[in-house]
Amino acid sequence: MKPSLPGSYFDDIYRRDPDPWRFATSPYEVAKYEDTLKALHSSRYDSAFEIGCSIGVLTRQLARRCNALLSVDISPLALAQAVERNADLPHVRFARMEFPAEAPEGPFDLILMSEVGYYLSMPDLDQAALRCHDLLRSGGDLLLIHYIRETDYPLTGNEVHERLLARQGFSALTDRSTGDYRLTLLRKAG
Repeated sequence: MKPSLPGSYFDDIYRRDPDPWRFATSPYEVAKYEDTLKALHSSRYDSAFEIGCSIGVLTRQLARRCNALLSVDISPLALAQAVERNADLPHVRFARMEFPAEAPEGPFDLILMSEVGYYLSMPDLDQAALRCHDLLRSGGDLLLIHYIRETDYPLTGNEVHERLLARQGFSALTDRSTGDYRLTLLRKAG
């Protein structure tokens, strides 16, 4: 079993390229972000938590749907870009956080985990699922989006989604694949 990828892995990537996955310019990312926002069942969330915000491109779009948004990332290099990109949005807060070992105070109405879960080991993913459940209000939403083609990460995107779909305390509202990524919306029982 592969361990979770450390923060230094991401710092090395961001040192080489400030937008290594082309979040700001890729047509794939633009389409995925649109799909992500369309999948949300509420037009507005009071309080949201974005795990792994990277350089803050999706953060900016998600912020339009939230009264308060906490966005975190393990890499201070990525986080600095996210803060700069969203500096004009006072209702968005940022923190460097190694989730799930570290977690904020809840509760939240929405938690977004986009392209993050497969960087974790299976035990850390299980801890992340538990943390997400505990941080969500009853009836709150957990939205997962992960690339599902082959990678060398500790887990696959499908493994992440299957593991969370199998957990007690959540019901699936949406679970679909585009062939490139999988999108699953879970609701906390309440």
